[in-house]
Amino acid sequence: MSETHILRTEIVYEGFFRFLKATVALPDGAVVEREVLESGGAVAVLPYDPERRVAMLITQPRPGAFYRGEQSPLEAIAGALDGIEPHRRIVEEAMEEGGLRLGTLEPVANIWSPVKNAEARRKAWVLSKSK
Repeated sequence: MSETHILRTEIVYEGFFRFLKATVALPDGAVVEREVLESGGAVAVLPYDPERRVAMLITQPRPGAFYRGEQSPLEAIAGALDGIEPHRRIVEEAMEEGGLRLGTLEPVANIWSPVKNAEARRKAWVLSKSK
C-alpha cells in the first residue's frame, strides 16, 4: 500500500480564504475529489495563571455561529500569521483581543484544524503567567 497523495489541485475560489478542489489518491488505490479550505497559518495562546488556576478565553463575532443561530463560542486568543513569526504574532493578538501583555510562552503543539478538509495549521502556546 502506498501513502495518500494529491494528484492535482484546482483553485475554485480566492478571496479572504482560498478554496481548492483536490484530486487525491488513497492508499487502497481509489482516487477521490476533496475540497480544501486554505486559510494560511495561524497561532493561538491559552493564557493561564497557575496561582489562580484559571485560563482566559474570549468571544468574538463569528459569522458561522450567527448563520447557525448560535452565539459566538468561547475560544483561545488566536490570529492569522500574516507573514509574521508566530511568537511575535501571538504577542500582538493577545494585546489586541485580550488586552494582555504576555509573559513567558511555552510552545505546546502544532495543531491541524478538526474542520473536515480544512488546511488550518496552528501553532499553540501556553502562557505561564500574564503581566
